[in-house]
Amino acid sequence: MGFSSSSQAQQQATQQAMLIQAIAAQQQADAQRAAEARAREDAVKAQQQATTALQQGQAQAVEAQRQQALLGGRSALLEGRALSEAALLGGRNLAEEATDIGAARSAQALRESDVRREAVLRQAEAQRAAQLQEARALGLGSIREGMGQGANALQQSLAQGLASYGRGMERGAGAIQTGMGQGAGAVNAARAAALADFDRGLAQGTGAIQTGMAQGAGALQAGQAGALGSLGDYYTRGVGFQQPYMAAGADATNRLAALYGAGGEYTRDPTLAQLQMDPGYAFRTAEGMRALQSTLGAGGMRQSGAAIRAGQRYGQEAASQEYQNAYNRFMANRQAVTQGLQGLSSGGLSASGVASGLAGQTGANMGQVYTGTAGNLANLYGAGATSLADLYGQAAAGRAGTESQAGQTLASLYGTGAGNLATLYGQTAAGEAGLQGQTGQNLANLYGTGAGNLANIYGSTGGALADVAGQTGAALSDIYGTTGTNLANIYGTQGTNLANLYGTTGSNLANLYGGTGANLANLQQGVGGSLANIYTGTGTNLANAALTTGQQLGANAMTLGQNLAGIQGGLGQALGQGYANIGTIQAQQAMGPTNMLASLAGQGMQAAALAYGGGLGGAAASAARKY
Repeated sequence: MGFSSSSQAQQQATQQAMLIQAIAAQQQADAQRAAEARAREDAVKAQQQATTALQQGQAQAVEAQRQQALLGGRSALLEGRALSEAALLGGRNLAEEATDIGAARSAQALRESDVRREAVLRQAEAQRAAQLQEARALGLGSIREGMGQGANALQQSLAQGLASYGRGMERGAGAIQTGMGQGAGAVNAARAAALADFDRGLAQGTGAIQTGMAQGAGALQAGQAGALGSLGDYYTRGVGFQQPYMAAGADATNRLAALYGAGGEYTRDPTLAQLQMDPGYAFRTAEGMRALQSTLGAGGMRQSGAAIRAGQRYGQEAASQEYQNAYNRFMANRQAVTQGLQGLSSGGLSASGVASGLAGQTGANMGQVYTGTAGNLANLYGAGATSLADLYGQAAAGRAGTESQAGQTLASLYGTGAGNLATLYGQTAAGEAGLQGQTGQNLANLYGTGAGNLANIYGSTGGALADVAGQTGAALSDIYGTTGTNLANIYGTQGTNLANLYGTTGSNLANLYGGTGANLANLQQGVGGSLANIYTGTGTNLANAALTTGQQLGANAMTLGQNLAGIQGGLGQALGQGYANIGTIQAQQAMGPTNMLASLAGQGMQAAALAYGGGLGGAAASAARKY
């Protein structure tokens, strides 16, 4: 009882403390809401005052700006137009005067330049004519001197050429005769050496052919013996490889003959005793009887007449059911044995066929070896005889060809020597005659060229003097023509410049008046734009004031919500702590498992209280953000 009264007193004290804390929190929240209402009324009043002040300032600024801008802008535009007009007219007059002065000075300069250029051309014409006369005199002297020197050189060259032809003819004839003698000696020596080589080659070729025939016959006979031995060896091995298969095939054939022959085992049906020896038949019958005995034994009827009758009936049924199965398995085993024996018999038959084929092939190969060896020996001896005949025939033809070639070479040598001598003498005579004729022709060309050069000098000099005079006249004509064209261009350019000057001045005046009108229009438009900007700025200021007021109200509401959330959160934490303390006190008064359960319950209540307090604080903060 004492423990219960103490717990109730503690609970009541805790509840009173929690109630006091809740009342205090509610009073604080009411005070905060009142402060928020007063702040909202102050913000509305400030917004109304700001709107009234902005509207009054807007009206005063619009009127003052419009009057001042219109008066100042119009005066400045009119004054600027007057100054620009005076400047354009003064500039036109100065430009007209400068254009007239420039045209007069350009015409005077062109005339003075023509006089100076004509004097220079006349002086250059005289200098070029004097130079042409001097060059003609020097050219004539040079041509005459060159003609004399050329004639002397041709005469000297003729004498030297004739002497060279004589010396060359003597030396050439001696060289030709010496070459003929040396060539004949070389031909005879080569003929003797070639005949000796033919004799040696004939003897060596005969010995080589005979030796090759003997060696070839020995090699063919040895190859025949080796081939026959190899064929016999391989035949023996081949038959040995087939022998086990032939023996197994013969045994299988004999076994089949015994099983399927007259009175053989496989010609009769199986007996009952054979079928009862089937493993499946015996196993199923034994297992069925064992299961039947177990069943009867469990009912206490193992030695009864019913048990005996049941055993007989089961035996009959089992025999009836398993007889056909045992028969089928027996016949299947018999068929498997038969197929195995037949396979061995077929393998033996195939091996016998292989051995027979090997024997036939070996005999045929041996026959081919004998035939091939005989044919190769015949070909060897025939080829040897043919080679000997060809060798002797080639030797005889070579000797005859060498003798004939030597004779032809000597004949050609002597004939060529005589022809070379004749050619040498003829070429020498022709060369001397050609040298004489060429010298005469060169002298004629020399004098003819000299006369032509003299004529060219006189003609070229006259043509050059005429060209000088013509060029001077053409240059003077170009000067006078160019001067006239330039004067015409000067006067034409002067007229064009004056016309452009008047046109530009008129265009500038027109632009001036047009610009003044446009500026006045822009002035009016600028004043209107300024007024629009004033109205726009006023509207912007009003909007900013309203926005600032709304932001202030939102901030106040946020602060209030945060305060309320703090109060509610503190209250929730206090309640949670109170419940936790109560749970702790109750838990401390128990023992063993009760202590642990009470502690866990207290911790759960504390966590729930904290969660409840945090949830109230979050809800209050969300409401403040909405405001």
